[in-house]
Amino acid sequence: MQLEQNLELSEFNKQVLGVLPKLTCSLYFDVTFSSSCGLEKTFETALFGFLGVPLRHGWLVDPQGPQLTRYGFSSLHNDLIALQPTVLIWNENLITISKFEDKIYVLLNDLSLFKTKTDAVWERLTHANGDGVFVDCNFVPTDSKIQSVLGDISFEPHETVVSMEYLLGLVLALLGGSVKMQDYSDERKSQILDVVKSLAGGFDMDVIFTRTDGFTMTQEWLLLDCLDLNLRHGWIAARDLLTGPEVSFESLTLASNEPGFPHAEEIKNFLRGPQLTPIGLVSLQEDFVENVPCILFWNKHYHTIVMINGVLNSLVTDSNYLETRIVWQTLDGVNGDGVYLDNNFTPVYVGLDAATSVYVMWPKIN
Repeated sequence: MQLEQNLELSEFNKQVLGVLPKLTCSLYFDVTFSSSCGLEKTFETALFGFLGVPLRHGWLVDPQGPQLTRYGFSSLHNDLIALQPTVLIWNENLITISKFEDKIYVLLNDLSLFKTKTDAVWERLTHANGDGVFVDCNFVPTDSKIQSVLGDISFEPHETVVSMEYLLGLVLALLGGSVKMQDYSDERKSQILDVVKSLAGGFDMDVIFTRTDGFTMTQEWLLLDCLDLNLRHGWIAARDLLTGPEVSFESLTLASNEPGFPHAEEIKNFLRGPQLTPIGLVSLQEDFVENVPCILFWNKHYHTIVMINGVLNSLVTDSNYLETRIVWQTLDGVNGDGVYLDNNFTPVYVGLDAATSVYVMWPKIN
């Protein structure tokens, strides 16, 4: 009988060890919704047991609800042992958490953190998400909170919807106090005000391809200048494509259409190409000043950009991120696929706000 038990145990161990190769891809867990430690016994849970790593989840009460409910967070908080690292199953990922002084913290272990100057190691977890309180390896709050570089934008207490009319009113108020605006003739003022009326539909700019602050002095540019907005672009061309030191989009377009114009086809490809070139990105990094917000004209859109610790960051305006902590995105390349950041310029991990170690497959629930 003892021999048979040993053989069965040996076979079971083999099955558990068979889970190891799956750690880099996916694991299967079947949770029960009665407690934070409620998990059906599988080879996967056995592996964590052999390793001495507690496994928890916060998906309690409602199988169709969020995977960290308010009740689940409370149960998780009660079950955790202080300073004992625990693996939390959350939103189909595994993350490391720990409890210190009655607070739960999530381990930040994404490699992109090495690019930032921060001592943050953990982030405090609430029932819904991280709340932006970062601590170092000793759970001491870090000074990583950065004051908003955009200043304070306030609205009247009764304003519940920010309409275009309300925003245009703010623009007109700023123009009323602009010294530059007051120095212009009545005709020029009227032209600038006409641009204000068209803001809802947007407007284009005529860039000069030799420098990041190069723009033709149009009525649109004058409006932004009166508002003291630092306007930049990264559409910088190679010198051999230009006919002079102050070549604009409009002038280069007209010239390239002339018969026999040198490099005409190459110029047309450049004008149809991306409006942020590798040369332009390097030029922006050289020209930007730390903590000074600027407006980047890129692909006929206007992006708020700021440099923090030598890294260019673009303000995220996509409404799909309204319910997330995402505020900024690093501008690392000309394709615009940088790392997402929160309001403290700390990397945000998509769907989880913590670095993932493994993907989790959940069972279908009827």
